Amino acid sequence: MNIALDGKAPWGQVAPEWDDGTPPLVLYRNVSGSYCYTAFRSQELRERLAQKRSNTVSVEYNVFSDFGRTRSYNVRSVDGVLLHDGERVVRDAERFSGEMLMDNFSSHCW
Repeated sequence: MNIALDGKAPWGQVAPEWDDGTPPLVLYRNVSGSYCYTAFRSQELRERLAQKRSNTVSVEYNVFSDFGRTRSYNVRSVDGVLLHDGERVVRDAERFSGEMLMDNFSSHCW
């Protein structure tokens, strides 16, 4: 996924700064002209990804489904840093996710 350490993705500012004044760390990917993203509040992840000096990072998700339909998901790991083991929280990193639909095109992130 692509990295935005300053909270600004291709479509603009994803969210206001957190209470501590830091912008959200945004990981996003292009899906057929639209975007799927996850924004984090984690100083540990921010520092690790800033040191990489790369525009992309590997992200793993846990996807939970019932009868073939996606029920929920969480971020398993970012750049090898384990956040969730299944539904169990390993490292607590405040986050939110979403889609930015562009050009009236609907995508499915999960």
